[in-house]
Formats: sequence, C-alpha cells, structure tokens
Amino acid sequence: MAQNTIVPLGMLIVFIGIIIIFVGAFIAALQQKDAKSSVKYSFFGLFGFIPFGFSNDKRLFYISIAITVILIIMTVFACTRIIKP
Repeated sequence: MAQNTIVPLGMLIVFIGIIIIFVGAFIAALQQKDAKSSVKYSFFGLFGFIPFGFSNDKRLFYISIAITVILIIMTVFACTRIIKP
C-alpha cells in the first residue's frame, strides 16, 4: 500500500523541480535582456549506444563527458552486484 503513494509523490517532486528550473531560466533571461551573457553550458548523454552532446565551452564539455563515463561505470557496477549470473 505504501508503494502506491510513494511513486506519485516522487513523480510530483520531479515535476515541480522541472517547473522550478524553467521558471528560473525564464526569470534569468528576462533580467539579462540587454546585458551580455557569460553563461556556459554543457550537456552530454547517450541515446542507446550513440553518444551525443553540446556545449559552448570546450573544457566544460570534457568535464561533462567525464561525469557521464563515471556514472556509466557506477551503473554497471551497481547492476552487476544486484543481478548475479
């Protein structure tokens, strides 16, 4: 019975977080209309086995690749401990 309430609660928290991110980005964009922005961003991910990513800073892109590789390694180790052949 507890699982029936935990899953929707988790989904609600994630949804609220996404809304907060969009509202914050919108407010920041409105405040910096005329000012020159120096925001750096980077994203790297995997779509199946195909890597993809984008960035406006080379160093930040390499850091996001490193973080993604570390997370993949952690996921593989966690899965091999849970699922034993």
